[in-house]
Amino acid sequence: MSVGGVLALTKGDEMAIDPYEPQPEHRFAFALESAVDVAAVGLTSALEERIAMLAEAGAWGINLAEGELVGPDDGPHERAQRVAAVRRSLHAAGLRVPMVKANLAVEPLFKNGAFTSHDVEVRAFAVQRAMEAVELAVELGAEVVMLSGEREGGEPEPVKDPVMALKHTRECVDFLTHHVLNSNYDLRFVLEARAVEPHGDMYLPNTGAVLAFIDTLDHPSLVGVSPQLPAARTSGSQMTRTVAQVFELGKLYHLDLNGQKGSHNHHRRFGSDDIESAFYLVHFLERVGFEGPRHFHAHGFHVHGLTELRRFVQSSMRTYLILREKADRFEHDLEIQGMLAELRVRDEAMGAEALVFSPSRRDRLLHAQFDRSALRSRKLTYERLDELTMELLLGVR
Repeated sequence: MSVGGVLALTKGDEMAIDPYEPQPEHRFAFALESAVDVAAVGLTSALEERIAMLAEAGAWGINLAEGELVGPDDGPHERAQRVAAVRRSLHAAGLRVPMVKANLAVEPLFKNGAFTSHDVEVRAFAVQRAMEAVELAVELGAEVVMLSGEREGGEPEPVKDPVMALKHTRECVDFLTHHVLNSNYDLRFVLEARAVEPHGDMYLPNTGAVLAFIDTLDHPSLVGVSPQLPAARTSGSQMTRTVAQVFELGKLYHLDLNGQKGSHNHHRRFGSDDIESAFYLVHFLERVGFEGPRHFHAHGFHVHGLTELRRFVQSSMRTYLILREKADRFEHDLEIQGMLAELRVRDEAMGAEALVFSPSRRDRLLHAQFDRSALRSRKLTYERLDELTMELLLGVR
């Protein structure tokens, strides 16, 4: 893990490298809603300003929700004009759109759910909106379409048959994957695991539920998971382990970086609420070589105007790069790595494949003798390791 940088002036006007200056190869992307309140300042004009600002701040991409760019009552001509204007702005700024989000929450008729609705006309409309997001993604060169389940739940328990709600959701997602394959589009979908929007009691509320659901689809290879840090935090899950499970299964198509306090989905700036958890997540992403964008979906504290907004954007990227440098120091700290090597002990007598099944290994295991006293007496230096990690993060190591 190496930290890139650019030349910057020091106090003595000497040239020095700033290791926390974002570069395109870092692949930092931001959700539009992190950069602007579209309801307050309008659609296309605000978007074009924010695209330019993000590029100047050092971002690589911007992620859009279909409804942020195209209004619900826009005709084909107005839609084409909006998309063309945004494409020109993206080209001028050199920004990418890695992900487009299907607008399945804002429309009032989704008040009883989109894909889980018991009204087939509502479900059909939801699939139509998702197909429109697919077309927008193709036009903007995006690789992923997010199917957000923000309205899939929250109603009184008797309103829906939960088994039918899941079957309806599967039918809708299968329709979309067949559409993408039939159209020869190079696109994948991601589902969010959300337990806290809008009122709790959501369908597919956690990463494990989403992963299990994906395995029942017609084309599971086209659908991944976007783990949600707020959902993991409110459910008591450890975010890095959640992300690791999705990554290990090859389903980490998208990841939001933000912070969370309390039980509601605040989307605070990444690292602002739990620096140690943020550090371990960055350490994991860099160690395994995650190739996707580092996408920030967060909101600043009462940010006013483009100047403050740019500072918030730069701070988000800078935090990640600082933590990335800390991760590099962690990997090269001799005492820390020595302790980890000791903790990750392997009994060479048994061999690395001792638990890879075969009849002969089964027979050996059935008759193996274990020194339980020695195993119990192994020293676990967890507390010291945590202390050293905290010292490293606090800058005294």
